[in-house]
This record gives sequence, C-alpha cells and structure tokens, in this order.
Amino acid sequence: MARSKSDVLYPLLHSLTALVIAVTFSSCSHPSIQDRLPDLPVSYTIDLMSAEGRSIASPQTAILIITPRHQSDLLGVGGLLVCHGLPGEVEGGGYAAYDAQCPLCYPTAGGVRPDHAPAMETLMSATCDKCGAVYDLSLGVGQQIRKDLPAAVLKRYPAMVRGRDLIIGY
Repeated sequence: MARSKSDVLYPLLHSLTALVIAVTFSSCSHPSIQDRLPDLPVSYTIDLMSAEGRSIASPQTAILIITPRHQSDLLGVGGLLVCHGLPGEVEGGGYAAYDAQCPLCYPTAGGVRPDHAPAMETLMSATCDKCGAVYDLSLGVGQQIRKDLPAAVLKRYPAMVRGRDLIIGY
C-alpha cells in the first residue's frame, strides 16, 4: 500500500519542530557567563584627593575594595575592582569599576585581584585567586584573556568623575 506525501512529511515535520524547540530551550536555559552574577546594588564614592583616590590617580593602576567604609556603601557581589585605564580609551574620565567576583567561579567564592605585574598580553590585569582567570583591565572592558579558560567578562558598574569625587554605581 502506497503512502501519501502528507503521511510521510507530517511526522518528519513534527519531529523537526520538536527538535528545534528542544534546542532553543536548552540553549536559553543556561545564561551566559556574564549574566550569572545577580544585579545587586552598587554605591561607592572615592574622594580623588584622599589616599584611596591618589592610589589610582595614575593610568594603569587599580585597587580592590572589599570592605564598606560607611553603612551606605554597597559593593555588589564580591566587592569592587576600581581601575584607571588608558587615557582616552575608557569612559568615565579613564576610570572603570568592576565586580570583584569572578564570573567563572560564581556562585562559589572567586575573588579577582589586581596584578602587580600585568599579564604579557595587556598593560593592566587582574587574576582570580581561585581559578586563575586573567582579566584585561587596560581598555575598560574586563575581558578574560587566558586561552585555556572559557570567555568571560567582569561585571562592570558605571564610574563617573564629578568634581573631586569618583562616583561608582547606579
């Protein structure tokens, strides 16, 4: 007995549609590495004339802030990594602020700390103390640069110079 084209195509089309839906849902159910960090509030001000501010006055310098000074200080997930990048390359007067939580290690602890000797591929970098991921801080992007680890980008927060203050947060 001969089968019609619709008898053959309908089950094939049905299977193909189910496969497309399954692939779509499986790819959407895993957020990208950058989106894994929760959106916690950030609010921190650095007086650029203070000792803390002078420590990042020169381009290619960075500081790690893990302890709030005031009750109103909000430091995101893992603290703040604040850096002064290449002049003219980084928005916000050359300053950039990132969450110090390594996105590759989240939700477990993995703190990103500024390197005293930057990685060979960059002028300024920070390294995760848990997985060893290296992030380029020079251009204000915070991109992971080790080839043997997955691509990732540090969560960035707005940083703006207003008068003698560097204001970080929303």
